Amino acid sequence: MKTHMRSLWTSLILLIALLTSTSAAATGDVLSFETDTAGYSFLVYSGGDPDGIGGLVMTWPDIASRGLPSESTQWYFKPTANHMRIVFTNPGRTDLPPSFTLEIKGKRGTLKFDKRTIKGKAYWYTGSLAEY
Repeated sequence: MKTHMRSLWTSLILLIALLTSTSAAATGDVLSFETDTAGYSFLVYSGGDPDGIGGLVMTWPDIASRGLPSESTQWYFKPTANHMRIVFTNPGRTDLPPSFTLEIKGKRGTLKFDKRTIKGKAYWYTGSLAEY
């Protein structure tokens, strides 16, 4: 439990650092995905990229909180519909999580990797990024 809380705090600190690097007047969407299984969480915020993603911070057991390499990640992000899908293909690096798919619709999500399926809750926030 302590490791899970430490991972969540690390993710929050990284997200705040990313958000404060943007304009204080900017608006956007922030998505938090959390599982009951310790060690898995994602924070995503919208931005100016063509795919709508401004940044992502994920925590994974035994892997440092981090973003994902863009060349290995496919996104579908539709904040107005509360729908997001991330497909990550590990390029053979041990410092990254295994290949996975994260599908979020509304307040529920599913993280699939290896032969595991982990359900979780999603929290969507919209407004001024300065509020986060």
